[in-house]
Amino acid sequence: DDGKRSVLVNKLMQLLDKHFGSEASVSDEFDMKPEDVMVIKQFEDEEMVEYAPLYKAANQPDLVGDAMSQHTIDNMVSQLNKAIEDGVQLENLGHKVPIKNAWKYQEVFTSPWPSCMVGDTEVTKGQPVLVIKYNNERAWELRKQGVIKGPSIGGRGRFVENTDD
Repeated sequence: DDGKRSVLVNKLMQLLDKHFGSEASVSDEFDMKPEDVMVIKQFEDEEMVEYAPLYKAANQPDLVGDAMSQHTIDNMVSQLNKAIEDGVQLENLGHKVPIKNAWKYQEVFTSPWPSCMVGDTEVTKGQPVLVIKYNNERAWELRKQGVIKGPSIGGRGRFVENTDD
């Protein structure tokens, strides 16, 4: 199965090079030690590109206790990539102020690593990460400052004080 492995290695290396450049490359034999963790800059200033974790890992509850299976996450990633490719994904959905052309979603991928850090967030294998290209320097700076929040899949929730012991 060396043929299958080399195809997988080549695809993974292309993904690494495409998203993170040659600095993030892993050896062909994937001889990273268990304590080695891939670190990915969340904000690439030179290109005004953000790598934004989009949802929790499979079967991990979000803030309101909901979770998705890996199959559901993979379907979401596929559908979102198709919407991006078809030009029908609305980047400003849910914002109170129109943000026409301030940024554009490039693609979504699922992390191939057992664990990596995107900024201060741990991302595990199969977790979706959205690549966003900013076209407006003011929006870029506001996003890095946290004034503009990161992407959302459109879920809604609220915190309720728990009175149970």
